[in-house]
Amino acid sequence: MNEDFFDRLDKYMNVKGLNDNQITVKAGLSQGAIGKQRKKGRGLSVESIAKILYAYPELNADWLLTGRGEMEINSDNDVENEDDSLFDSNFCKSIIKSQQNTIHSQQSTISVLSSLLEKNIEK
Repeated sequence: MNEDFFDRLDKYMNVKGLNDNQITVKAGLSQGAIGKQRKKGRGLSVESIAKILYAYPELNADWLLTGRGEMEINSDNDVENEDDSLFDSNFCKSIIKSQQNTIHSQQSTISVLSSLLEKNIEK
């Protein structure tokens, strides 16, 4: 089965007995942010994902983003390692890749809009 981000988030919520609203409130996201993005078939922003991971430090960032590893970070780790998931190199690489994809998409949109603008100016 090919799970996506929301499938994994749902699995975590089921294990913890949470719903979209509870995660949204605890993470400090705008009301309905998770549900709206889910319905639109879009992912959450990097900032929203980071807020969720900060609110739920036991949630493994690598697992949430890619499906690799375990759902939860071993709670036997030292307290100072709790926030390491936010700075894990795989997590950072995922953020960079996501931002690069966004930039590429925006560059394509700009190119199309520029072409349309030039055609309208020539008329």
